[in-house]
Amino acid sequence: MAITILIYAGFTGLSGIAGSWQELAFYRFMTGLGIGGEWSAGAALIAESWPERSRAKAAGIMQSCGGIGFFFASLLYLVVGPYGWRWVFAFGILPAIVAFYIRRSLEEPKRWIQAKAERRPLSAIFKKPMRRDVLVGTGLAVIATFGYQGAIQWVPSWISAMLHAQGTKSVIPQVSLITTVLNFGGMIGCLIFPFVAERLGRKRALLSYFLGALIFVPTTFFLAETFFLALVVSQLMGFFAAGVFAGFAIYFPELFPTAIRATAQGFCYNFARIVSAVAPIAVGAIVSAYGSFAPAIAIVSLVYLLALIVLIYARETKGQALPD
Repeated sequence: MAITILIYAGFTGLSGIAGSWQELAFYRFMTGLGIGGEWSAGAALIAESWPERSRAKAAGIMQSCGGIGFFFASLLYLVVGPYGWRWVFAFGILPAIVAFYIRRSLEEPKRWIQAKAERRPLSAIFKKPMRRDVLVGTGLAVIATFGYQGAIQWVPSWISAMLHAQGTKSVIPQVSLITTVLNFGGMIGCLIFPFVAERLGRKRALLSYFLGALIFVPTTFFLAETFFLALVVSQLMGFFAAGVFAGFAIYFPELFPTAIRATAQGFCYNFARIVSAVAPIAVGAIVSAYGSFAPAIAIVSLVYLLALIVLIYARETKGQALPD
């Protein structure tokens, strides 16, 4: 985890000195590799270190910290953005400090130490009985990530276009504010998810959040015709579309044994991120064709319907001990 933090923090900082878009694209690609690896290691560490009774809540807090990070990044953009985007990236190197704390202070989970000798190759996750869980986990992650990348990532452009059409010239404060509010909703969604999962079970909790995203993501873009209204409803969009990722931090570790947990959940989560890289491009193409964000987001949001099918094949893990 320390290594992956150094990777994404270092390459985020390097993004601030990029001399071309190709160089920036490379730095952002490497940043993505680091983030994906950090999530996999962090989710496994939380699951294997915390007691059964509080494991779900700890995972929800971990995922909500991503929202907190986005929240502060939005505030940083509000303060530093007027001086240039390069300064925003430069501050991204600060998390590297955490890597040194992790290396010196954190201990490996006892579960992992005991299972270390049983580590298996990547191909093991595609063999029975884990193959079904890997396919289900990957499918759910692809749906959530594709919807998020295809819709939420376009919010700044959507708000900018709305405000420019209404005669507003400088839109940095409004974009920062809408992004902050959106991420705040996602943060609350992540914190609430563990309680829903403990009450309804993992499958029903995921179903509730996917249905919420299916409803509120397209309606936000269709109905919010003013900045104030967008400011209000975007919180609900963030609550469900970003909050559902807390479910993965809870559910994925419960599907796989310790010897292969980080590998399997890392595959589910990061394969989805690779596939979903085309989502913003697809939305951009649809926006160019229709000349509006609303129909493009509505089309992309249909992906959430697929979650209703995938969840039929998902196992319920509520109340079960973490597999050894």
